Amino acid sequence: MKKILKKYKIIFIILIDIFGINLIISLLNLINLLNNSVSSILIMLNTIFLYLYLGIYFGKKTIKKGFLTGIKVGLIGIGLMFIISILFFQIKINISMILYYLILLTSSIIGAMIGINKKENT
Repeated sequence: MKKILKKYKIIFIILIDIFGINLIISLLNLINLLNNSVSSILIMLNTIFLYLYLGIYFGKKTIKKGFLTGIKVGLIGIGLMFIISILFFQIKINISMILYYLILLTSSIIGAMIGINKKENT
Protein backbone atom coordinates (compact mmCIF):
# COMPACT_ATOMS: atom_id res chain seq x y z
CA MET A 1 0.00 0.00 0.00
CA LYS A 2 2.88 2.38 0.77
CA LYS A 3 4.36 1.83 -2.70
CA ILE A 4 1.05 2.76 -4.32
CA LEU A 5 0.80 5.94 -2.25
CA LYS A 6 4.36 6.90 -3.18
CA LYS A 7 3.59 6.43 -6.88
CA TYR A 8 0.48 8.60 -6.74
CA LYS A 9 2.08 11.23 -4.52
CA ILE A 10 3.31 13.06 -7.60
CA ILE A 11 -0.22 13.32 -8.98
CA PHE A 12 -1.54 14.79 -5.74
CA ILE A 13 1.33 17.30 -5.55
CA ILE A 14 0.71 18.43 -9.12
CA LEU A 15 -3.04 18.77 -8.66
CA ILE A 16 -2.81 20.67 -5.38
CA ASP A 17 -0.18 23.07 -6.64
CA ILE A 18 -1.63 23.72 -10.06
CA PHE A 19 -5.19 24.18 -8.89
CA GLY A 20 -4.31 26.02 -5.67
CA ILE A 21 -1.78 28.55 -6.89
CA ASN A 22 -3.47 29.01 -10.25
CA LEU A 23 -6.79 29.61 -8.51
CA ILE A 24 -5.22 32.37 -6.42
CA ILE A 25 -3.63 33.96 -9.51
CA SER A 26 -6.93 33.72 -11.39
CA LEU A 27 -8.81 35.33 -8.51
CA LEU A 28 -6.30 38.19 -8.47
CA ASN A 29 -6.90 38.56 -12.19
CA LEU A 30 -10.66 38.49 -11.67
CA ILE A 31 -10.60 41.38 -9.18
CA ASN A 32 -8.30 43.33 -11.53
CA LEU A 33 -5.14 43.23 -9.42
CA LEU A 34 -3.32 41.49 -12.29
CA ASN A 35 -3.87 41.81 -16.01
CA ASN A 36 -4.21 38.83 -18.34
CA SER A 37 -0.62 38.76 -19.59
CA VAL A 38 0.88 38.92 -16.09
CA SER A 39 -1.42 36.20 -14.78
CA SER A 40 -0.62 33.96 -17.76
CA ILE A 41 3.10 34.39 -17.19
CA LEU A 42 2.75 33.72 -13.45
CA ILE A 43 0.74 30.57 -14.06
CA MET A 44 3.28 29.34 -16.60
CA LEU A 45 6.23 30.09 -14.31
CA ASN A 46 4.47 28.37 -11.40
CA THR A 47 4.01 25.23 -13.45
CA ILE A 48 7.59 25.27 -14.74
CA PHE A 49 9.00 25.65 -11.21
CA LEU A 50 6.68 22.89 -10.00
CA TYR A 51 8.07 20.47 -12.57
CA LEU A 52 11.61 21.58 -11.75
CA TYR A 53 10.96 20.96 -8.04
CA LEU A 54 9.39 17.56 -8.69
CA GLY A 55 12.35 16.63 -10.87
CA ILE A 56 14.76 17.58 -8.08
CA TYR A 57 12.67 15.75 -5.49
CA PHE A 58 12.48 12.49 -7.41
CA GLY A 59 16.02 12.87 -8.77
CA LYS A 60 17.32 12.71 -5.20
CA LYS A 61 15.48 9.43 -4.70
CA THR A 62 16.82 7.69 -7.78
CA ILE A 63 20.03 5.70 -7.93
CA LYS A 64 21.28 6.67 -11.40
CA LYS A 65 20.17 8.13 -14.71
CA GLY A 66 18.33 11.16 -13.41
CA PHE A 67 17.18 12.18 -16.86
CA LEU A 68 15.05 9.02 -17.10
CA THR A 69 13.42 9.88 -13.78
CA GLY A 70 12.81 13.38 -15.10
CA ILE A 71 11.21 11.98 -18.22
CA LYS A 72 8.93 9.73 -16.14
CA VAL A 73 7.91 12.53 -13.78
CA GLY A 74 7.36 14.94 -16.65
CA LEU A 75 5.34 12.51 -18.73
CA ILE A 76 3.10 11.61 -15.79
CA GLY A 77 2.38 15.27 -15.09
CA ILE A 78 1.98 16.21 -18.72
CA GLY A 79 -0.29 13.23 -19.34
CA LEU A 80 -2.46 14.26 -16.43
CA MET A 81 -2.64 17.86 -17.63
CA PHE A 82 -3.33 16.73 -21.18
CA ILE A 83 -6.20 14.47 -20.14
CA ILE A 84 -7.74 17.17 -17.97
CA SER A 85 -7.45 19.81 -20.71
CA ILE A 86 -8.95 17.56 -23.38
CA LEU A 87 -11.76 16.02 -21.31
CA PHE A 88 -12.91 18.90 -19.17
CA PHE A 89 -11.97 22.00 -21.11
CA GLN A 90 -12.09 20.53 -24.64
CA ILE A 91 -8.93 22.36 -25.65
CA LYS A 92 -7.65 21.54 -29.10
CA ILE A 93 -4.01 20.60 -29.63
CA ASN A 94 -1.92 23.36 -31.21
CA ILE A 95 1.75 24.19 -31.55
CA SER A 96 1.85 26.44 -28.48
CA MET A 97 0.40 23.64 -26.34
CA ILE A 98 3.02 21.20 -27.60
CA LEU A 99 5.79 23.76 -26.98
CA TYR A 100 4.46 24.37 -23.45
CA TYR A 101 4.48 20.64 -22.69
CA LEU A 102 8.03 20.33 -24.06
CA ILE A 103 9.16 23.16 -21.76
CA LEU A 104 7.58 21.35 -18.81
CA LEU A 105 9.25 18.08 -19.77
CA THR A 106 12.61 19.81 -20.13
CA SER A 107 12.30 21.48 -16.72
CA SER A 108 11.46 18.12 -15.17
CA ILE A 109 14.48 16.48 -16.78
CA ILE A 110 16.79 19.31 -15.69
CA GLY A 111 15.36 19.12 -12.17
CA ALA A 112 15.98 15.38 -11.94
CA MET A 113 19.54 15.83 -13.15
CA ILE A 114 20.10 18.53 -10.52
CA GLY A 115 18.52 16.29 -7.88
CA ILE A 116 20.73 13.31 -8.59
CA ASN A 117 23.82 15.53 -8.52
CA LYS A 118 22.76 17.07 -5.21
CA LYS A 119 22.32 13.60 -3.74
CA GLU A 120 25.80 12.51 -4.76
CA ASN A 121 27.42 15.66 -3.34
CA THR A 122 25.72 15.53 0.06
